[in-house]
This record gives sequence, structure tokens and C-alpha cells, in this order.
Amino acid sequence: MGEERAMKNFICLLMLVYMGMSNSGQTSEGVSIQQGQSRDSSQGPIVVKQDGLNFVMEKLTGNNLKFWQAYRSAMFRVGATHGKTPQIRQDYIQALKGFQNAIDAFKNGEGEVWIAYATHNSSTDGYNKMAQIEICMTVTTSPDVPIVTHMGIFKTPLRGLSPETIQNAATIEQFQDYGIVKILNQVAEIGSLPSKPNLSLSLHKFAAQIILHLYPDKEVMITAPLKVMETFLKGTFGEEAKTISLEKIAESSATTEEKFHYILKSEESIFMKLPDDIFTRAPWLDRVTFLLAQNPKIAINLHTIASFGEGSSVSPSGDDQ
Repeated sequence: MGEERAMKNFICLLMLVYMGMSNSGQTSEGVSIQQGQSRDSSQGPIVVKQDGLNFVMEKLTGNNLKFWQAYRSAMFRVGATHGKTPQIRQDYIQALKGFQNAIDAFKNGEGEVWIAYATHNSSTDGYNKMAQIEICMTVTTSPDVPIVTHMGIFKTPLRGLSPETIQNAATIEQFQDYGIVKILNQVAEIGSLPSKPNLSLSLHKFAAQIILHLYPDKEVMITAPLKVMETFLKGTFGEEAKTISLEKIAESSATTEEKFHYILKSEESIFMKLPDDIFTRAPWLDRVTFLLAQNPKIAINLHTIASFGEGSSVSPSGDDQ
């Protein structure tokens, strides 16, 4: 069953994935690896064309860190000051804190971080690239750790701005930092872009497919979602979206040295066993996923996310924002 599922995901990606060349902005078709092998993740962004958008998986590196930090800062300012309602503004604040936590984990050398996003144009850069992105999130993992975390998902706040706000961006006090005026100049130059609702599920699915393609040994996605995303995930994946908690379990020892391991529990069932050094090997599990905190965590099998909707009669719930 697992081999059939892996082959299905591989064939899907073989047909759809374009490997982005690191510096040229061009793409080449196909995947040149054998089933079961991990692709060299240093080759550049992975781009999949779907539903009129380019879905991109871009590894965070020293070369693109400045861009993604600047993008996060600009979107935080726009979302926090010009979201349509107080709740939406608060959701942007919280989501972009999660996005920043993953960036900080990369800067501290705590894990491997990718940015998964959907854009109208995957070959552009700079302020134009910022203007073209519709939705994005961070994807964090570490070698030899079966867990992947999707955190900080948010839709661009730029589509919620009125034409008047975009036109008068240079006169708006909150827009004078982080290149926001230049981004909005690009938005005005691009003109109206088609509305793209219900992108959250597509982005989660895309990210799961790519991670399983790169690292077939990954097993589960765990996230500490905002309430709106928790409702979305449970409404979409049903019983497959499990609320989990962490427990530290002591082990018997013939010496005075403390021995223990961790377990992730879903109700009274053990969901996963983790070694005692898991937070040393993957510090982001505390600082990005918040496994040691008391706030709710959701765990979903990565294969379930990657294959969602294929032969299923279950319809996705409403979008997250």
C-alpha cells in the first residue's frame, strides 16, 4: 500500500514538476531521479503549474533570506494595518509571527526551512515578485526527523486593498517602510489579477507532495494553527486531523542517569514515539511547532495531505481567510 502510494505521488510529480534553475529564472521539465531517492534540494526552486498559478517550493538560503525577510515585514505591516476587519488584522499578526519563527530557526541553524507559495509569475524577482504572490507559508524539517511543520500560512493582504489605497500609497504613513510603496507600484502596473479562492488546501497538498518527493522518509505534518486554520484543517481532513499532546515518559534504568522518551498522544492512543534528544536534534519543534507548549497542535499524515481528493468524496471546507 505504501509503495503504491509513493509511486503514485512520484508519477504525479514526474508529470507536473518543473525544476527551477537557481539564477536564470528559467525552468526545465521533468524530474531526473529514481523512485525512492531524494532529489538534490540545492538545485533551485521546484515549480508546478496548477489552476492558473505557479506553485513554488523554494528553499531558504543565505542568498534569498533578505528577500523573504523583507517580504514578511512588508506583508506584516500591510496586513496588520489594512486588513478588512480587526479579526483579519489579528490573524495576519499571528500568522506572520509564525512565518518569522521559521525564518529565525533558519538563521539560528536549527532546521531546514522552505517557503511554499503560489504566484502568478515564478520567473520574476524583487518587488514584482512580492506583488505577484497570492499565498505562502513556511515548511520546516530536519534530517532524520519524521516530522514536517507548516506554519505561518497567509494570503497576500495586497488583494484586499482598494484601488484608491494602492494609487495613494505614497501618501499613507504606514506604507513608507519595507518597500511597500514600490510593491504597490508594481501591483498598479500589473493591474487586476484573477481572484484565486480556496488556495490553502492546494498549498498544503503541494508542499506535502514535494517534501515526500524530496524526503520519502517523512511521515507527518504537525502544526500549531490559528483557530481559523484549526477549523479549516479539521473540516477538511476530518478524523485524519488529530489533536495531539506531548508527554515525557520515564524509562527504567539500572543507573542513576535519567532515561526517558517522548510520546505524541491523540486522545488515549499513542500517535508517535520520539527520542529523548529530539529537541536537540530539531530545536524548531519547540520554537516553531511549539510542541513543548500547551496550545493545540494538529497532526496529519503527510501521505493523507499529498493524496487528498484523489478518489475521495470528501469536499474541502471553506478557505482559511
